Amino acid sequence: KFTTPIIIGGAGGIGSWLTLLLSRVINPNVSIYLYDFDSVEEVNIAGQLYKTSQVGKSKVDAVSTIVKEFSGYDKIVVQNERYDKNSLASPVMFSAFDNMLARKDMFNNWKKEAYMNSSARSIFIDGRLLAEQLQVFFVTPDRIPLYEKCLFDDKDVPDLNCSYKQTSHFAAAIAAKMVQGFTNWLTEGTAELPFYYEEIGQLFLTGTKNE
Repeated sequence: KFTTPIIIGGAGGIGSWLTLLLSRVINPNVSIYLYDFDSVEEVNIAGQLYKTSQVGKSKVDAVSTIVKEFSGYDKIVVQNERYDKNSLASPVMFSAFDNMLARKDMFNNWKKEAYMNSSARSIFIDGRLLAEQLQVFFVTPDRIPLYEKCLFDDKDVPDLNCSYKQTSHFAAAIAAKMVQGFTNWLTEGTAELPFYYEEIGQLFLTGTKNE
């Protein structure tokens, strides 16, 4: 029943895995508009869903190719450009950026869309990722004031090496949680949709079963 176009901002550690997982749960006729202005580099292979043979290709084209090969989904509308305040908006948007400026631009565009198109159900899902730390915000119109308190400037974020920002297992994990929240939202209240989800550090406790 879901027919709303989806916009994904960023095709890196979060966005590449996210696009693949989304392509397997949405209506095959629903379009995904995928934004990224970057090309695949060797360092990206550490955490992002790319093949070594795709180094040098645009990320959006590379993701589109992989998704078509893995799931048969061919409705990705590649936007090989930077997402900014003049970019497209939709009631359903995913922020998969590695910077706050683009995240704020996308959120503000979504907020305007949610207010202007109040008859449509709206959700903004924001993923934030480090090597072994992930955070996801599930923002519906009633949660806008709460989410705005979680925005800050890029200058307040430590500058980390690209490979430390991303590991394949946590990048895939955050994409899975974002899709899980999206599918919960689709149930219209049947399944719980938290405002915030986080995982930090080790996932498993060490020791024996009897300790």
